[in-house]
Amino acid sequence: MATLSGGVLGGRVIGLVAIPILTRIYEPADFGALSVFTALIMLLSPFVSLRYPVAIPLPRRDRLAFSLVALSFLLVLGNGLIVSVLMWMFAPIILSALSMEVLIPYWYVIVIGLVASTIFEILSAWSTRRKDYGPLARASVYQSFSGSAIKVSLGVLIAGPIGLLLGQIVSFSGGCGMLLSRYATEFRGISGKLRMGKAARLYRGFALHRLPAEALLAGSLQLPVILVAGRYSAALAGQYGLAISMIAVPSTLIVRSLSKAFYAEIASIGLKRIGEIKAITIATIKRLLLVGIPIAAMMWLVGQEASVLLFGSKWAEAGRFVELLSLVLFSSLVAAPIMRLLDLLREQKLLLAINGFRLCIVLAVFGYLPSLNYTLFDVVFVYSSAMLCLHACSGWLVLHRLNVNAEERRVA
Repeated sequence: MATLSGGVLGGRVIGLVAIPILTRIYEPADFGALSVFTALIMLLSPFVSLRYPVAIPLPRRDRLAFSLVALSFLLVLGNGLIVSVLMWMFAPIILSALSMEVLIPYWYVIVIGLVASTIFEILSAWSTRRKDYGPLARASVYQSFSGSAIKVSLGVLIAGPIGLLLGQIVSFSGGCGMLLSRYATEFRGISGKLRMGKAARLYRGFALHRLPAEALLAGSLQLPVILVAGRYSAALAGQYGLAISMIAVPSTLIVRSLSKAFYAEIASIGLKRIGEIKAITIATIKRLLLVGIPIAAMMWLVGQEASVLLFGSKWAEAGRFVELLSLVLFSSLVAAPIMRLLDLLREQKLLLAINGFRLCIVLAVFGYLPSLNYTLFDVVFVYSSAMLCLHACSGWLVLHRLNVNAEERRVA
């Protein structure tokens, strides 16, 4: 956890230093285009790999695990080609419906970002299997530094959002070459007689249940930005997108790093030692509570003032969104890592139900309330409160399923 967090912290510090520069180079509407671009990649990425990379740390034998790697790469190649054809044919229609006509000339950048980010996910899953956290930490630093440098330099040279888009691609996928070269020899050593069909069958639950669950989760996380752009304006979408970026600083540092390390640890322990898993889970929750409360309180109290100070007066609305979204931050800090228990317990159906309910909340709040003339601030507050309740209930359900599984094994 410390190794991953250190690398991500270094990357996020670089990103934080760049944001005040970027907000003075680009307009809120440009950030709106970046937010929609990022949302589209996050929405589509579960369908590219069918979520098989999530299963890579699980097999006991390396050959079966590498078969999952090969299967994932094959899916990226085929599905990436399908997305390319669809975007070439329908990009003007799709992007115009999202009030993002500015992205139409750059439709191919969406495909590149989608494929590159999925490849990095596959390679990082193998690193997680190996508990090889050093390269992942260095990749996080490289992604943030290179992505920020591209955004700043192109923003000075070229008008419009293209600099933000290209920099974001590097922020998603930088370090792929480093990881691939690191494991190339190992991959060649175990590449003979691949069992992709067997791997696909054994872990088809990730495609049948995890994929819909991840698609629903991605929809619930990314649709707010898209709906804000469609129901309000690109500028407000940029303000909201910047707020999400600020919330993502502690979220990325803590949630992503702890989730990967927590999942790697419980996967290596296995369900036969479920008592150890329970002890690790409870200890993790306690530490996350101690970390999450002061971070969320600080954002609630000084979000708007800090935004104006750091980014300029035109970003005051983003600061107000940060204050309201602190409720989401706190609850996700505690709940998100614990949700990885559902992968170990093979409870993909429960995950699907939770994410389906999450998406219903998003559609109801961001899709319906604007039609009642709610301001965007009111909408975001209702959304944050609803997510706080959902995360609390979801965490309780996961712990309940863990206890039930432990009792069933004790009786057996």
